[in-house]
Amino acid sequence: MTALRPHLLPVALVLALAFAVRLLFWRWHEFQPLSGDEREYLAQAVTLLQQRQYVELPLMRPPLYTIALALGILAVDSQLQPLRLLQAGIGALIVVPLYASTWLLWRERGVALLAGALVALDAALAAATTTLLSETIFLTGMATALWLLVLAERADRRGHWLACGAGVLIGALILVRSVALPLAALALAWLALAHWRRTGRWRAAACLALALAGGTAGVVAPWTLRNLVTYGGVILVDTTGAENLWLDNEPAGREAAKAALYALGDDRLARQRLAGARGMAAITGDPARFAAKAWREARAFVALPAFDDLRTRRAIWVEPAEVALRLVLGDGLWLVVLCATLAGWWLAPRGTVALDLRWIAVPWAAYLLLTAILFHVEPRYRLPLAPLVAGHAAWALRHAWRIRDRRWLAVAPGVALALALTGAHRDYLGELRWLAPKHLALAQAEWALQRGDLPAARSAAQRALGHDARSAAARELLARHALLEGDPALARQWLDAALVAVPDHPLATVMRGVAARQQGDMAAARRDLAAERATREDLQARLWPFMPRIAAPPPALAIGAGLDLGWIRGCFPAEPDGSRWTRGAAAVRLTRPAGTAWLVVELAAGRPGGTTATVAITADGVPLAHDQPGAHATRLVLPLPPGAAGPLVVGIHSDTRRPRDDDPASAEGRRLGVRLLRVAVVSEAPGR
Repeated sequence: MTALRPHLLPVALVLALAFAVRLLFWRWHEFQPLSGDEREYLAQAVTLLQQRQYVELPLMRPPLYTIALALGILAVDSQLQPLRLLQAGIGALIVVPLYASTWLLWRERGVALLAGALVALDAALAAATTTLLSETIFLTGMATALWLLVLAERADRRGHWLACGAGVLIGALILVRSVALPLAALALAWLALAHWRRTGRWRAAACLALALAGGTAGVVAPWTLRNLVTYGGVILVDTTGAENLWLDNEPAGREAAKAALYALGDDRLARQRLAGARGMAAITGDPARFAAKAWREARAFVALPAFDDLRTRRAIWVEPAEVALRLVLGDGLWLVVLCATLAGWWLAPRGTVALDLRWIAVPWAAYLLLTAILFHVEPRYRLPLAPLVAGHAAWALRHAWRIRDRRWLAVAPGVALALALTGAHRDYLGELRWLAPKHLALAQAEWALQRGDLPAARSAAQRALGHDARSAAARELLARHALLEGDPALARQWLDAALVAVPDHPLATVMRGVAARQQGDMAAARRDLAAERATREDLQARLWPFMPRIAAPPPALAIGAGLDLGWIRGCFPAEPDGSRWTRGAAAVRLTRPAGTAWLVVELAAGRPGGTTATVAITADGVPLAHDQPGAHATRLVLPLPPGAAGPLVVGIHSDTRRPRDDDPASAEGRRLGVRLLRVAVVSEAPGR
């Protein structure tokens, strides 16, 4: 314990940092829909729990992630956010074995702490924890396996058990993602050679290697035997490699290859053979086409995925803080780690191990690049680099200032080549030259609108449009400027142009609905305001301070009927029945008449079994009433304090409850307040 004490605080710090970054993405991605692969994994896990039967996916994958997901469902819930939170915790744990293995290699706490921090801060790793895919547990398991491997190489008496443990873990990794198969061979060769170099005893080295191989085989072999019995032939882990080889190289496209594979039904062996043969034929039959594809994928492997995504999917809305984090701690950190890794591979000492760990790291990186060239690149496919490059990158960053000799000259060509390959994928510097002033102008226009300086806002938005003639954001700002000037017709023209530049842009569509409502075109307003559902941005909060500057609120609002956006806050998007659920603290802005007036609120608890909700109603912060509405609609008629005519903010505060708390089979995981139907201010007391 005494030896561990100096490391407790550094490990606790990087662990807390890793979990904090992952919690940010967990919150930001709360309403992110599942991808096709995620839906398949989740359905497979639910089927496993409900029917006690393992059902192969349409494209065969290893079984352990599905089993882990099923265990996660048993542990926390089948709702997305609890599962994502569990993965965030597992993902944060990667810093512990990474810190430990880096410390064992160089005996420098600064390097170990920096290695942990590089992984803790990595936005790509953090974002991966919010997807129900295998990367998170694979990476944490891989870092742990490497730690056990280093311990086994250094140990004398416990070496065989540590080697066996590393082998078991590598076998489990193979059954999580079959991409780990070469890792077993690399680890086996490295451990045997390293121990032989350390001790000079080849028999002891062979025993260690056998222990590792036995651990791996003990995990993988039963699954391979199951495949042999089930499909009548050898399928080592899955058919992913062969099938993707064809899917990603078929000249007619993935869907044509998929159709041919699916036509074979559940004959996985035949599918593996057909896909392997057709994939190789597609590569060798047209070498020029494959070479062009390989060059494209090689460039994409070292690209900046967050920048590419934001430029490609221009209609999406992403939290501004998430944009900054993805660009700085995603793309920016990737460039730093890429250059530092190349420097560390060249300059870092071997450390305390008898055989340099680069004998695993460099072939592993080359293998990942090769698979990207053969198949295709997704940002998550390069994540398995992290456990093997973070240590050398940290060493280079920690010692860069100490190295003043010509050894840096040997590093320069590799770094230059990597950066050139990144630049060959996309002219990042060229785009930044106009993107930076454009976004500065957009920010200046936004600030000017908020402080009411309309000439400055218009000028800044026009400058942004000059930098990017296709900018939907600049046109949306000019539309808001027109609305503040009292010209909704001009605003609609700007927003029409914005939607030509970027079709289906949610904010531009909603603002066009606001302009249409100002003109009295209620049908168009309803159609466009419905785009609130198409974005993760809280448009209620965004429009709440803006709407009073362009129009007086109405005296009555049918909540959820299509025309309430801008006058409400703290509600979920409208339900099909024409109502909205509150989030617990909602507000509605209305216009009250002078003198005596009454507030009419129609709402319902909407909870199963007639359960009531506790509701407090306020007017401009003044408490009016407490009530406990039941499942059916309740109409509250409340006298308002005498006052002058003008805007009135009605507050609806209630407790919240998840429907899933009452019905475990419910798919509704939101915390709901009450169902709000109508809010109005009238000058004569209506009947209750």
